[in-house]
Amino acid sequence: MAADVSKRSEVERVLSRTAERLAPLAGVVHAAGALDDGVLSQQSWPRFEQVLAPKVGGAWHLHELTREMPLDLFVCFSSVASLLGSPGQGNYAAANAFLDALAHHRRAAGLPALTVNWGPWFGGGMASSLSEGERRRLSAQGLDSLSPEQALGALDDLLAAGATQAGVLRMDWPKLLRSFPRGGEPPLLSELARQVPRSGGGPTARRQEQLLRDLEQAPAERRRELLVAYLQGQAMRVLGIPPDQLPDPRQPLTELGLDSLMGVELKNRLAVELGVETPLERFVEVSTVDQLAEMLSEQLALARLVPAAPPSGEIHEDMEELTL
Repeated sequence: MAADVSKRSEVERVLSRTAERLAPLAGVVHAAGALDDGVLSQQSWPRFEQVLAPKVGGAWHLHELTREMPLDLFVCFSSVASLLGSPGQGNYAAANAFLDALAHHRRAAGLPALTVNWGPWFGGGMASSLSEGERRRLSAQGLDSLSPEQALGALDDLLAAGATQAGVLRMDWPKLLRSFPRGGEPPLLSELARQVPRSGGGPTARRQEQLLRDLEQAPAERRRELLVAYLQGQAMRVLGIPPDQLPDPRQPLTELGLDSLMGVELKNRLAVELGVETPLERFVEVSTVDQLAEMLSEQLALARLVPAAPPSGEIHEDMEELTL
């Protein structure tokens, strides 16, 4: 039966018809959800409500209206977003955190409950609607997809074990940890971070050292070009641009497809590789690679090393040779 789980009257209708026409209800699997991604500065309460409604409203209606029924199971399909966070999904992470809290609330009341913080599913689930760029971002974070068979097998195991909350995901943990500055991992991952070896500081540390060494050793007139070339490469990776199509340093990156979530990814890359933390509101004010270079030269305390931007009419014909 089709119904909007966020509307209590419709949930009541479905439960009533189920009791009249079918066998007694044995269990509930709450798998409804909605997405409306965007960085917090672009969010609004209506956008939050749209995402909260099926998760918060829907789960609470099911909880209240089945509370007196002798259910075998009450399963909430939550998300890894409420465990590890997810850039641009503050509303979705909050909605799923409610499901996690509800499961513990039900257990404390002696009711069946399980909340599963799923990673993306392959060939199904909400992740099936992701764009290629969104899939690439997940992969860059080390998050791979579960097959439906793997996911349902894990669900069987969790129900048999009587679990209340569990994360089920395929994660390359060293890859994920490399996306955070050392010591800047989320508290949930702090113990794991101590166990995962990152010998020699890892490739990001070596890239940082190499870039700073190149900037210090290069002639003054070349330093800004090196920084611009580095930023071109980072923007190219975030945008998914082929290596032979470096972005023009004076072209607004939004014209090349950079959105707010890609901006967060680029900001995080620079924070990890260069050790610079720039407030997001300032970061989104810049629109070109040249402007990013100007901002980073200040952040790196390299303003004395990196010359000011050349006049807009001056073109660097050898820019493509400056990749690091």
